[in-house]
Amino acid sequence: YPFEFLFWFRSLYRKYLYKFTEKKLNQKIYSLEKKYFLAILQVYNDTQIKHHYKKSIEEFMEELILSFANHARAKSYLVFKHHPMDRGYRNYSKLINELSQKYHVEGRILYVHDTYLPTLLKKALGCITINSTVGLSAILEGCPTKVCGNA
Repeated sequence: YPFEFLFWFRSLYRKYLYKFTEKKLNQKIYSLEKKYFLAILQVYNDTQIKHHYKKSIEEFMEELILSFANHARAKSYLVFKHHPMDRGYRNYSKLINELSQKYHVEGRILYVHDTYLPTLLKKALGCITINSTVGLSAILEGCPTKVCGNA
């Protein structure tokens, strides 16, 4: 792709931007120890998604938010962790806001990009992933893990 470098520049810009814009959000999440579920997002066109999950990242997110709305305790949160290699390509903020409103869980769905993963896993009630190696990290951290897709 001749313009691939543009996505990498955007990724670098966003990484720098999120370092400042997500500072308070990260502090909030760290204070929510054992009050949130962590959903790990894959790169939108990852082979695991195409061959072993058969749905899009957007469908994965909607299913999780719907399930969260129907089954989670009123004081719990759902945190989506963006994949660092997808930072320049996708931003799901608008989708998350729309789905949060659609399923009446506004303020309880959080979305982060460059938050330190081991800390997120240690403080989470559980981790949801699509065949990601993060699932192994979650298990090693003692975090209950739900793997979606067929491995």
